[in-house]
Amino acid sequence: MSCHVFLAGETLAIQAPYYMKDVCKSIPGARWKPDLKMWTYPATPSAAREIHLTLPQETTSWTETAAVLLVEADRMAKAQAHKTAADLPAIPWKSKQHWHFQLQAFHFAKESNAFMLAADMGCGKGRIAIDLVMHKGCQRVLIICPKSVIDVWPEEFEKHGIRPVGCLPLSEGTMAIRAKRMCAFLDLQRARLQPAIVILNYDAVWRPGMSETLLRTQWDMVICDEVHRIKSTSGKASRFCSQIGDRATNRMGLTGTPFPHDPLDAFAQYRFLDKGIFGTSFTAHRARYAEPAGYMGKQTRFKAKSDFSGDNRVEGMLNQEEFYQKFYSIAFRVKSEDVQDLPETLDIQRHVTLSKYARSVYQTLKSEFVVGVADGTVTASNALTRLLRLQQIGSGWARQDRNIETGDEGQLLQVDTAKQDALADLMEDLNDEEPIVIFCRFHHDLDAVHTVAAALGRASLELSGRKNELPAWQSGTAPVLAVQIQSGGVGINLVRARYCVFYSLGFSLGEYLQARKRIHRPGQSHNCTYYHLIAKDTVDEAVYKALEARQDVVESVLKGVKA
Repeated sequence: MSCHVFLAGETLAIQAPYYMKDVCKSIPGARWKPDLKMWTYPATPSAAREIHLTLPQETTSWTETAAVLLVEADRMAKAQAHKTAADLPAIPWKSKQHWHFQLQAFHFAKESNAFMLAADMGCGKGRIAIDLVMHKGCQRVLIICPKSVIDVWPEEFEKHGIRPVGCLPLSEGTMAIRAKRMCAFLDLQRARLQPAIVILNYDAVWRPGMSETLLRTQWDMVICDEVHRIKSTSGKASRFCSQIGDRATNRMGLTGTPFPHDPLDAFAQYRFLDKGIFGTSFTAHRARYAEPAGYMGKQTRFKAKSDFSGDNRVEGMLNQEEFYQKFYSIAFRVKSEDVQDLPETLDIQRHVTLSKYARSVYQTLKSEFVVGVADGTVTASNALTRLLRLQQIGSGWARQDRNIETGDEGQLLQVDTAKQDALADLMEDLNDEEPIVIFCRFHHDLDAVHTVAAALGRASLELSGRKNELPAWQSGTAPVLAVQIQSGGVGINLVRARYCVFYSLGFSLGEYLQARKRIHRPGQSHNCTYYHLIAKDTVDEAVYKALEARQDVVESVLKGVKA
């Protein structure tokens, strides 16, 4: 008896004799449909390829529409050669030269409707994603990302886009208000005949009032930035991304750490990208690829963390060759140390938005400062204290009013956690053991670093006027080092880390430049990335602009206020 493969609605279906049931069940993504009395699978090229390889080809027939998926699978397989090709055509619409690995990634991914770009931080993942959006002519694009990255994407499209697009970052407001704004924006962009880019954070997309609207919309592309955020198979964001992935024409995942803990983390990410690769049952996935251990074999054992380049595989893992072959069927890997033409240093700004209350407190103090500059009572010699208080609010802290009777300064209170949350977002996208140095101006900022590290389950140490735990950090005791910029910026060696965060900036240009040199100096074997957490519409922006221009900070800020 023969087997017959055809499209049944949104799925692939197999008509097969009863004795083939175990064979059909073994194909990833298999689901038995009692009403149809047949096995169904995700309608993806990967699923079609698995069916083609599993069923006896001489006795299996395919309908014309189902066979189209086989043609796509064949094209994807041939595109694997682009990953290592030395000579590739340039992307025609770009005047700025691409790095060679970006060309390889682009020519590999353009043949597929599902793509995983596993590239280290600073390797230009956003540019490749935008090139693919432009190449595929996508009109409606949904980008799901960490909240601290929402405002980065419009800048990336402005920098790398080849035609006008509309970007709608949705980081504020109730879910109902955001959904209403999104619908109006999509209609407006359709009338303008321009692509619409909607940007939301992971914690918003699954919420009632938003999720229904997103699922009703036909998306040409859904991009999950830092896609490892959906690695939890039972997480609400992860389950939602699985749903919306079924309704999107193209899907893309961007991350530098697809296996934050072990290779099982890939399952939920590929459940969004292509259910035909690892299927839809995590239990079956775990049983196939993870060696059981513990009581009655019900626990999964991994003796070592994975290096998903495939060079150092995980102990306790089963069917490794098959797993990595499937993983790389739609994935492209880039390590920063393997890219010869990356810049030695890279600066990235992460903007944060203060809460409504913190903004009101900041605005009151700022108004007093501006008036003081205008009437001459605030000058370069006495502006420092006022600027420090403004900067503290940018970090989420404010002092109560001064006690006139005693002359004591008011108590310092926390009024916002935006920077703290942004730091947590950033650190979550790094491997647990990745060394990172975080420069801070104030003691409460150092405390915030330790709070974030503890919440993420990472050990942290400190170098400041109150502690010197540098030797312990250099010896590898903990991955996170919080450094007070005034006491830790000069004369120390921090080359163990290649990632550096400026949580809050000092006003000294010399201290800032010296702090940067602590990780970028002889002995450093990696390219260095500097992150700057900037509170929007605060003195943070003026301070960073002055430091970037190598200007005196206080004078530059006062000049800007006077102007």
